[in-house]
Amino acid sequence: MSKNNCELIKDLLPLYADEVCSEESRKAVAEHISQCDNCRKELEKMGQNLAIGADKDIKIIKRIKRRVWIERAVIAGIVVLTAFTGLFAFKMAVLDSISPMDYEEHNLAENIWVEVDENGDLWLHKKGIASQSANIFPTLRDANGNYMGYDNPEFDRDAVDGYGLTLDYRKVLDFSDIEIATQEEKTKLFNINKKENINEVFYYDEEENKEYTLWERD
Repeated sequence: MSKNNCELIKDLLPLYADEVCSEESRKAVAEHISQCDNCRKELEKMGQNLAIGADKDIKIIKRIKRRVWIERAVIAGIVVLTAFTGLFAFKMAVLDSISPMDYEEHNLAENIWVEVDENGDLWLHKKGIASQSANIFPTLRDANGNYMGYDNPEFDRDAVDGYGLTLDYRKVLDFSDIEIATQEEKTKLFNINKKENINEVFYYDEEENKEYTLWERD
């Protein structure tokens, strides 16, 4: 087989391997490699390189797809985390925020009262929405009507004659609150025999700056 024929066939081998050469060229290459070991080996190398190249391409594509999937999963996780964080912040800021309970608006006249037992212990009874209050905020009043507080220097601690209390509430009650809203609770305030200067217990409506008597000493 002449060297010139081999050079010509080697130029056609890539086209032959990719099956894009003409029918006439394909026949010529097929006939040549059937008789020429060198050109046939060259064609086999091309086939191997093509296979290796395709395998590398598949691996690269899989790697890219995996990276894209990871990036999407991370982004989705960040979005979900941000949403939960936002909802939690909203719940803390709005649903779980507390405010003083308005005496008239929350119908406390029917939902809270104070009784004294045989031992002189004074008990605050709560029911309905009042039973959902988690905290009782106390205050003291002197004989001149001044309330205890850091911003009221006129308050006279030695002339205290009234004990006031304010209930708090969450702005939005959840379903568990509604289910137990009819429960009645009671909380011990103090013993009237040990607080002889206290002549009145009242509900102090901070919003309206009003007092509502709950108990008076006989």
